[in-house]
Amino acid sequence: MQSTLQESPLQKIVYSGLGNGTMWPWNMNVIALKNLRKLEFDCVPITDVVSELSYGLVVLESLVISICFMLKCINISSKSLKQLSIADCEGLTTKATIDAPKLLEFLCSCEVETSLSLIRALDHCNAQFLTLSLFSVTTIWLVKLKKFLVQTNFFKSLVIELGTPLEILIEEDQLRNVGTGAPYKLRELKLRGTSDWTPTKSSLVAFLNGLFWCCHPDVLSMTTKLQDSTAKLILSILREKAQCWKDPLKSIAVESIEYPQLLSHSSELEIRLRLSW
Repeated sequence: MQSTLQESPLQKIVYSGLGNGTMWPWNMNVIALKNLRKLEFDCVPITDVVSELSYGLVVLESLVISICFMLKCINISSKSLKQLSIADCEGLTTKATIDAPKLLEFLCSCEVETSLSLIRALDHCNAQFLTLSLFSVTTIWLVKLKKFLVQTNFFKSLVIELGTPLEILIEEDQLRNVGTGAPYKLRELKLRGTSDWTPTKSSLVAFLNGLFWCCHPDVLSMTTKLQDSTAKLILSILREKAQCWKDPLKSIAVESIEYPQLLSHSSELEIRLRLSW
């Protein structure tokens, strides 16, 4: 399908192919839109057209690519891009190039190896906020994530969105034998989606130990619900860890509890815990 756009002051485009039956590669002359700041592809049969966007869209600040199954590779070079989101692109290979020196926030929800490849491609960026959506956490994934955080040394905040079901495949003995140095210092680690996850205590302990082997956050925050049993179990495990003299976690304190949507009668809240190591 070929679409042609003329020059326009348009600053945002959201293109969704959901339900339109389009199955062949899609092409659109968005480069003509010199003022475009936000571009979103949702369920569109693009293949590698993304690589052409960054050369013409000189003021593009936000790029979202989701459920684009025919997308094979990512090749982005942009001096203006600040936000990049790539989610559920099952055909995406592990080859990626992302050169965006002004990138501040990166969200990735892909297969484990593809996610690692994409975040490794951020070497030339200065992003401070990294969001990862997980359905599986393995020993190898933690090792590679830690090495990446330490080597790049620019992320301040890590957001982990917990998928359902979340598979925990962590061998703590293997982690202790990996010589990757001290845990990476984070300003904040955010866990989202705990209310939809019902792990056993042993799985949750392995998950937290793995995360804390990888990084030591000053603040751990959870977006949860009032009756969230997983969040309560996390708090219980953290208290036990702080009381164990062998554990590097020395103390925890509640920094704040916020109800962002209190007036809308939502049961969702955010708990922020100050951690001392």
